[in-house]
Order: sequence, then C-alpha cells, then structure tokens
Amino acid sequence: MSPSFRATLRALLACLLLAGLLRPPVAWARDEYQVKAAFLLNFARLVEWPESAQPAPDQPIVIAVLGDDDVRGAIAAAVGNASVGDHPVRVRAVSNAGELPGSHFFFVSRVRSQAADELLAVARSASALAVGESDGFA
Repeated sequence: MSPSFRATLRALLACLLLAGLLRPPVAWARDEYQVKAAFLLNFARLVEWPESAQPAPDQPIVIAVLGDDDVRGAIAAAVGNASVGDHPVRVRAVSNAGELPGSHFFFVSRVRSQAADELLAVARSASALAVGESDGFA
C-alpha cells in the first residue's frame, strides 16, 4: 500500500468517524428513546399483571409517558403499531400523576422525575410498572 493511499484511507475513516459522532443531539435522543421503547415492549411481553390490572382481550396496553413532546414522540414512533399478544400497544402523553390510572406502564423522563414519590405511589395502587431514567428513581 502506498503512503498516499494510506493517508487517504485514514482521512476517509476519520471523516466517517466524525460524521457518526457529530450527529445532532436530537438524533442521539431519538436513538436513545428507540432503545428505551424496545425495552418497554420487552417488559410488556414479560410482565404478568394481576387479574384486576390485565387488559381485556383486544384492549391496548397503555404506556403513559411523562416527559416533553420529543420524548413521547420518540417512544411513540419506536413503538409504532407493536402488539403484545392480542393487545396493541399505545403511547399517551400525561402531564401529572392524576392522569396515570388506566395505564399499564409509566415512563418518566429525566425532565419529570422530581415527582417520583407521588408517581410510584400511583403505580403501586394501579398495579402498573413504573420505569424512570433518573438515578435513584425507584
């Protein structure tokens, strides 16, 4: 390999690396929440709810998202038309703990984690799974 070819190859690899690392932060957040949505779907496939909290046949499994519109939108886009068994999965935005009943999952973004104690109390009473992304959430 000639020195000029090696230099060109190194420059090309450096450009590809920088292009991958210099994506806009919005793209990073979207990718991060796509992964988190995949985890939520896998949790839904593994969780066994008590009889009182199980959705009726053909009723959706509802993921309530407490966070800004970008977080909710990224999770909703990643969930898409997914289903768990006979249940479609739906994502809905909520702004406070009072809107959480009727949901099977609560996803609380970093933005909204300050009210974690109240949210966890609602989750316990509703037999719902609470998932948060802040350190010490649970």
